[in-house]
Amino acid sequence: MTLPTLRGVIPEPSEKQPLTIEKIQTQFSKMGNTPFEPRKININLAENLFLPVSCLNAIRRESLEAYEKKILGTGTGTGTGTGTVPVPVPVPVPVPLAGKRQVSVFFNSLREDYCKLKNVDSFYFTFRDLIKNRALVEQFEGKKYVVLPLVTKGNYEKLIKSFLADISNMNQAELGISGFVLSHIGQLQYFENFVQNQQSFHLELVANYTLNTFNTYTIDTLKRLGFSKVIVSPELTKDQINALGNIEGIQKEVIAYGNTCVMTSEYCPVGAVCGGFTATSKCTKPCTQGGIYYLRDRLNMDFRVLPDNIDCQSQIFNSKITSIETKSLAVQSIRIDVMDESVKELQEIIDVHRAGKKLSGEKYTNGHYARPV
Repeated sequence: MTLPTLRGVIPEPSEKQPLTIEKIQTQFSKMGNTPFEPRKININLAENLFLPVSCLNAIRRESLEAYEKKILGTGTGTGTGTGTVPVPVPVPVPVPLAGKRQVSVFFNSLREDYCKLKNVDSFYFTFRDLIKNRALVEQFEGKKYVVLPLVTKGNYEKLIKSFLADISNMNQAELGISGFVLSHIGQLQYFENFVQNQQSFHLELVANYTLNTFNTYTIDTLKRLGFSKVIVSPELTKDQINALGNIEGIQKEVIAYGNTCVMTSEYCPVGAVCGGFTATSKCTKPCTQGGIYYLRDRLNMDFRVLPDNIDCQSQIFNSKITSIETKSLAVQSIRIDVMDESVKELQEIIDVHRAGKKLSGEKYTNGHYARPV
């Protein structure tokens, strides 16, 4: 492809640092989150010329946008849209009314009184709560999904395989679960034979945000792999979310509220600090005694820690709560992530976000909603 020059931008004689071929190549090679990769860059450069880096970036950006439109057949050029780049064409989709949009609630920590929540279409439970609090999970009315942990090996892998084997002969009513939320692509292996051979019911597969859904190509691939819903990456901006368009047969969900998990660790700070765990001493398992734990950084910001003694993992969550407006987003559902909120607080949070609005204040953040990564 040929890179155009910006209108009205003419290189000037350099007084200190003239342009070099290496510098131009560096700027033109930065493809960011685009689906392109430079193979060869030819540059004809006269001596002693200067052009701001911002101009070089603008040339690259506008050229890539024009090239993508040509491939997709949406530009004003002569492209036929028959290029070989496998990028599904986004189909504009009307933004659903906030009142009609579905609401999902994910419980990081499950409490009995959460059964009283109203205006919720789907509930997401951790696999840990499914096996340890099954009776409580069954009390919730609505569609129920089980979220698999990000790291599944050792005890978790054995428990997941055992659970799937146990339910293989159940019917839909007996199971009481609509599907599973997969947190990494390798977890598909647990369901390949099970889903193909089931006769009496159908399990839905949902792609968690940790699968890093950034573009329509990923969504289309996940659909072909059997997913019925994707939870888009929280690193996307509002414009990037709406640019995903619509692919028939698979829904999009966005996390509208909650503390984002910033790390999953096999090191347990709770066991090391509070449980007396060392190379020579066993952990006293303080995580089973109902305490609430935080890591405090040098800026006195507190990061919530959720220990899990099934495989001695720890999840560390952002110190601020993400809360975004969703009324103008082209998604079919929104997700509310719950940590320690009371039923009253949580019901207000659900009602605010169901209306497409957000919460504001020092403890809230927009995340990357208006700021790209």
